[in-house]
Amino acid sequence: MAIITLILQEMNVEQNIIVQQIFKARKNNNASAEVINDLVRQNIQLSQRYCKPTKYCA
Repeated sequence: MAIITLILQEMNVEQNIIVQQIFKARKNNNASAEVINDLVRQNIQLSQRYCKPTKYCA
């Protein structure tokens, strides 16, 4: 269980960075839709890499 917690914490840190980049790009209107879509895609891929469907991660 401790390993799962550490993995999820690491994922949260990485996802927070990506989400901050998405909001910053949208707020400043300085990023194309392609850049924002790429960040969203990275976030989805990160979730899929760390979080295979289990009882801990839907």
